[in-house]
Amino acid sequence: MTGQPDDRDVSNPMGQSEVAAEAILLSAAKLVELQANAARDIDSAKIRCQATASAVTRQRSQFESVQDVSRRLDARLRDARNAMSVLTDTLERIKLVALNAGLEGARIGDAAGTALVSVADEVREIAGQGIELVGHQKTSFDQLDFERSRLGEIVDAARTQLDQVVEQLRETTSAQSEVQLSLTTLGEVLQSVTGLDGETARNVTRAAEHAQALVEVLKDLQTSRNRQVIRSALSPTFESLLSWLAGAAPDPNADGRPT
Repeated sequence: MTGQPDDRDVSNPMGQSEVAAEAILLSAAKLVELQANAARDIDSAKIRCQATASAVTRQRSQFESVQDVSRRLDARLRDARNAMSVLTDTLERIKLVALNAGLEGARIGDAAGTALVSVADEVREIAGQGIELVGHQKTSFDQLDFERSRLGEIVDAARTQLDQVVEQLRETTSAQSEVQLSLTTLGEVLQSVTGLDGETARNVTRAAEHAQALVEVLKDLQTSRNRQVIRSALSPTFESLLSWLAGAAPDPNADGRPT
């Protein structure tokens, strides 16, 4: 551990087995770490999908409220049309009565008849204006009804899309649950085989990466002229590491300095 190359003879079967075992163990640790990370990602994605589904459900409820308002508006428009039809018929009858009154006044021909004709003409004019005004209002109501129908179509299409989104989210959540179950099973198998849980595997992987970086640095230090100084500086750390690798727990009170 002082920068010297690995002294195991990889040309013989025993050395090859040791190297292969270490590679398998490291690969297994990385696999356990990947499984743990994937399980966390799946769980997080599942939570986000559930939150999205809840938001979509709330949006769907709002669309239903809009549809209720649209139906009430449609009912009121029908009532208004019926009222305008009755009003138009009434004005038409008034206009007809005024016309008959005018004809009767013209037949009489005296001052009373003339006054009756004048009043009848004024009533007919007012009735005609009323009929025209009701016609304009009916046109406005027809346009309003057309816009309401368009709004209903848009809301129906949006609700259909929301239903599709909810169904897709339900399928996605179901698939995530299946993947989560598979990953949990895989994690249990890997833990039983390697004896490593996700956090331990993550630490092993990081330690291996740091160890590899350390080996590369030590290779660079091999050509240094102050190798004795380097050994003295690194010796406490390596002694603690070698002790740990040999199975002896390091003294937690040790400060890492040479005694």
